[in-house]
Amino acid sequence: MSIRPVGQGNAIAACKFTLVFAGEDGLADDQVIRVASDVLGGALPSINELQHATFEAVPGSMTAKVRNSGFRRFSTGPDGSKDWEAELVRQSFSITCFTYTRWDDVAGRACSMFGRTLHKMQAISNPLQLAACVLTVVDKFVHQSAECDHPIDDVFDANCEFLTPQSRKSGRLWHVHQGWFESAGDQRSHRALHTLNLSSRLEKEDLVTTIEHSAHTQYLEGFKFLTNSADVINDSLLESFHSLHIRNKEILRQSLSIENRRTIGLD
Repeated sequence: MSIRPVGQGNAIAACKFTLVFAGEDGLADDQVIRVASDVLGGALPSINELQHATFEAVPGSMTAKVRNSGFRRFSTGPDGSKDWEAELVRQSFSITCFTYTRWDDVAGRACSMFGRTLHKMQAISNPLQLAACVLTVVDKFVHQSAECDHPIDDVFDANCEFLTPQSRKSGRLWHVHQGWFESAGDQRSHRALHTLNLSSRLEKEDLVTTIEHSAHTQYLEGFKFLTNSADVINDSLLESFHSLHIRNKEILRQSLSIENRRTIGLD
């Protein structure tokens, strides 16, 4: 083949699990930030603290207030690159894996970290009200030649409905960004949003085609964790993210050529 997936048996460059909480600064409490950081510190020892500045102007002067808004914790592999990262900032809490292997292993570890952390956070800020769960998967295919004229033909099925006529004739560099809603469970309380970002671009000296899909479950009435049990929170989130994972695989099957589906184990 004239292309290769970035992973071993998969094309996933990053798999990101995100929880979005109600309120603009739903997690921006110093004690919540400190507790969450401490829980994650064993698995993710490196840290960047995040700060948020606000400015107040009065005639003749301006004052700035700086406060903690969250953190970014991460671990690195033998080559020094990130393998896992957790970020908590304002109303969002995300965990990203950059060394994807199998769904059960990756989702299991991410949700275990969520469960242990939320268990401690709820003792301080109870109840936490969840506004959305988001699964973002970034798949990448590297072309053998950076001078490839029509990279779309190497990656996508000829009948892929997510591409436009313009993108198919744009040559080696192109970009299509789209989004849509789908029904999800009880439509009075749930809504599913999908965003799909397809592109081909140069990364260093390689021509890379990227498929970035985000699947959102939005809780229109808010969702509260009614338990402080880390295991129950873990299981609840695993179920939510698994349904988003299934939809991600369906969209990939609709997009990729049969050769690429077989290469990454979708067929």
